[in-house]
Amino acid sequence: MQWYVDIVTAHPIITAMIQFAILGTLGDMIAAWIVNKKFFLPYKPLELLLKFVEWAFLAVLIKYAFTGYRFFVDGLVTSGLLPELGNFGTAFAISTAMNLQFGVLLVLLHRLLDNLIAGKVNWANIDKGFYSLIWFWLPAHTITFYASKTFSDWTCSTLVGLSGYNSWILQQKESGENMISCAFYESPVGTSLSRRRREGILFIEFKTNQNLMNKKPNSKKDSKMNSPKRKHL
Repeated sequence: MQWYVDIVTAHPIITAMIQFAILGTLGDMIAAWIVNKKFFLPYKPLELLLKFVEWAFLAVLIKYAFTGYRFFVDGLVTSGLLPELGNFGTAFAISTAMNLQFGVLLVLLHRLLDNLIAGKVNWANIDKGFYSLIWFWLPAHTITFYASKTFSDWTCSTLVGLSGYNSWILQQKESGENMISCAFYESPVGTSLSRRRREGILFIEFKTNQNLMNKKPNSKKDSKMNSPKRKHL
C-alpha cells in the first residue's frame, strides 16, 4: 500500500476528488438499485457525468473540512477550552464539531446540487439527512478520524459509497406507503422514490393494501368494503 500512501501524500485534493467521484456516485446508484430491486443505470449519460462532478466538488469541501476541523479541536485544547482527550476522544470531538457545523451545510448543498442535476425542486425527507448526522455520520467519522490521516480519505469515501446500502435500515410509513431513507448527508433513496412517485410510479406498496387486493370478495358489499382506494399520483 506504499504506492497509495505516496500518491495521496503527493496529490491530496486530486485523489480525494477521484475517490469520492467514484464511490459517491456508486452509493447513489446502489440506492436506486435497492428501490427498484434490479441492477440498471439510473442516470442518463449527462446526469452520470454531472454526478461525478458533484461528488468531486463535494470532495474538495470535505477534504478541507477534514483538515480544518483537526486544527479546530487542537486549538480548543491548546486554549484550555477542551481537556486532553486522547486519540479516540480527539477523534470523537473532531467528528462532533464537523458534523454539527459543516455537516448541516453539506446536507443542504448536496440536496441542492441533486435538485439542479435532476431539474426538479425536491426537499422531501431532508430532516432524515440531518438526523443521519447524529446516528450514522458522527460515529462513522469518529472511526475515520481515529484512522491515520493517510487513509482517512479512503475510509470516508468508502463509507460514502456504502451509505446507499444503509437505505433499508430506516423505514417509515407515510401517507399509507413505505418510505425509505438513507444517509449520506441527505436521503438519496427517499429522494429517488419521491421523484418516481411524482412521475406516477409507485415501487413499494403498503402490505395491507396488497392483502386487500389479493382477497376475493364474497359479495358486492364486501367488494365495496375491501376494494382499496385508488390514489392518484
